[in-house]
Amino acid sequence: MNLIAIGGGIFLVGMIIVALNTRMRYGFFTHYESHIPGLTVVGVIMVIVGLAMAIITAWANGQLGH
Repeated sequence: MNLIAIGGGIFLVGMIIVALNTRMRYGFFTHYESHIPGLTVVGVIMVIVGLAMAIITAWANGQLGH
């Protein structure tokens, strides 16, 4: 299987989770809150893991520029 595509998929799912879980409140300062804070943590971890998988795999294959 292509680990870069899997990492990209994990990244995409994490971004969708974070985007759908964000709530914005308007005031003097704009505040971003989440509906379910635990789900936001899971989404951020998925984003980090997905990026790490894609970047490390591409680096190991020599696909990143030198």
